[in-house]
Amino acid sequence: MTKKIVRNKKDNLPSVMIGLESYVSPLVNLQKSLRPFSEMQERMASAIAPYVELQKKLDALRLAPEINQFQKAMKELSARQANFQKAIQESMRPLYEFGQKIAALEKRAKLLDETGFLPHESTPYDLIELHLDDAPALKQALENFYADEWPSVRKNIEARINALDIDAGAKAVMKEALDAHEQGYYQSVCRLLFPEIERVVRIEFYQGNIEKRITSQHDLRKMTGDLTPGQALPHGMFGFRIYDRLTDHLYKNVETQEELEKISNDPVPNRHAVIHGLIQYNTMQNSLNTIFMTDYILQIIVFLKSAGHIKAAENQ
Repeated sequence: MTKKIVRNKKDNLPSVMIGLESYVSPLVNLQKSLRPFSEMQERMASAIAPYVELQKKLDALRLAPEINQFQKAMKELSARQANFQKAIQESMRPLYEFGQKIAALEKRAKLLDETGFLPHESTPYDLIELHLDDAPALKQALENFYADEWPSVRKNIEARINALDIDAGAKAVMKEALDAHEQGYYQSVCRLLFPEIERVVRIEFYQGNIEKRITSQHDLRKMTGDLTPGQALPHGMFGFRIYDRLTDHLYKNVETQEELEKISNDPVPNRHAVIHGLIQYNTMQNSLNTIFMTDYILQIIVFLKSAGHIKAAENQ
């Protein structure tokens, strides 16, 4: 007797297959969802196929030894470049260190400028080191120093002036100025020394020619600019500073109220303001700055004379 197979009415499948439907359908759906990834893989394989082929051709050419040699040469070149850079750095080190020293000196010179004191052979540089970031404190320390150490400061100035090749009149006037400062006659110092500087310049530069206009000291300033900072005290960066004050401030004409107000705030006396009574320079700092500048200018005059520079001015 033949066994009859019962079929499902819904999908006409054999009854033994009905139980498998719940497993087969998800697999079919998964296969459909994975189809894009399969297509992507095929596209990627197609895209890299030329590179694979290129690699095969390179392998066929057997360039590996040449590539290795190239890589080795590049490494050697890189090492040589590193050694060259190191050598350059070592050779530049002294220049770098010199630059650092110049920067340090510039900082100290600028700080001294902020105190209003001119640099001078007597400047106590140890006090600058103690007040590197405090100009007001340094100014007070300098005022105390010049009050307490004035006898030794004066002695050194007198010794230097007396050793210079200038006439006895100039040395006598400097002594009077030092006496006046010592007695506190600060304004007298300024009014005494500026005319004396002009007298010495007229004699040494122009053989006493009274027709030569020298109030602006053009020749003196110009010839001073041709010297080096080592040819008068103070030396170095501080020498540049006092030279700048000589050329840019000391003999600047004061012609407007604005210029007068600007000059008034500067503790370094201005010749025009002194001679014409525009400003009363009556402080210890005013007096010291005038003494320091006169000391510097007299040194410059003597050096210019000994080096033969003054003859050019005489012939003009």
